[in-house]
Amino acid sequence: MPTQKVCQTCKQNIGVASKKCRQCGAIQPYKEKLAKQKEKVAKEWKAMQQKNHSINKVYDSTNLLLHKWKMLDRRPILLLAKRGTNGFAADCICPWPIETEDGKNALITIKRIYESVLNGKGPSTTQAEMAADPGSDSLSVPLTTETDTEFTLFLTPNVPFIKGQPLSPTKNY
Repeated sequence: MPTQKVCQTCKQNIGVASKKCRQCGAIQPYKEKLAKQKEKVAKEWKAMQQKNHSINKVYDSTNLLLHKWKMLDRRPILLLAKRGTNGFAADCICPWPIETEDGKNALITIKRIYESVLNGKGPSTTQAEMAADPGSDSLSVPLTTETDTEFTLFLTPNVPFIKGQPLSPTKNY
């Protein structure tokens, strides 16, 4: 791997990790190769996928990528939505099994919130309401706001208290 690259402005050699040139101070383009790949995808790839009806290959690649993240001890969840006649319909792809009822209800809630955001409605129910009745389609309970939430701070000493001796931050108990 090369450790040097050429500055786009002054053509001096700089380190590959440099975001800014030391000589001229110009900000270096970030991830040029990735930007070129995105441009190519935007031009050609979408048309080919639709022409060849090979969108399922993209789903397979996506599931493989999510599996790789899982193998790296990450827990990814992918939200996909497709525009239909009644707005967006979301799908949630999760590479590990969710066996608890609370977990399944949470995914349904996340999916519904995502759909409502995409459809321009904004989330209008609390997660507790959605988890209580995941089959309901009504979105009528407003979310809590900052004025509805109260926090109480309780401080508890972490060191044992010995009667007659003051607490000292310098002593190790």
